Amino acid sequence: MSEKNEIAPLNPVAFAVAMICGPLLVTICTIWMYFIPAFALVVGGIPYLVIGTPLALLMAMTGPVSAGRGATWGAVTIICCTIPYAAVTGLMQDGDDAMGVLAYGAVCGVFAAAWAATSGWIYSAMTTPKPN
Repeated sequence: MSEKNEIAPLNPVAFAVAMICGPLLVTICTIWMYFIPAFALVVGGIPYLVIGTPLALLMAMTGPVSAGRGATWGAVTIICCTIPYAAVTGLMQDGDDAMGVLAYGAVCGVFAAAWAATSGWIYSAMTTPKPN
């Protein structure tokens, strides 16, 4: 790539491997935390793939894929999903439920950022040309 702003074509195999292995690698590395990561993988795995895959594709189309960009996109996604849900919950129910949603969202944000960063790192590692 000669220009700095030129975006590399998406590698679908590396993308699929990164999307699946990112959360798994984080879970394996943090399983010592009283199985919270395993619970997070079970509860958040499907939403991560359903919501995160289109957003990761969008991220890949708008710039280079990296761990830092992945973490940012993951955290912003959780914030954008949690705050409106907490607001609706607060309006429809009492404020304690909304605070519970925000607390749950904070924990989800940590895992979303870690999973997305790891996925970005894996994708970048698989697609970066190796020097001879």
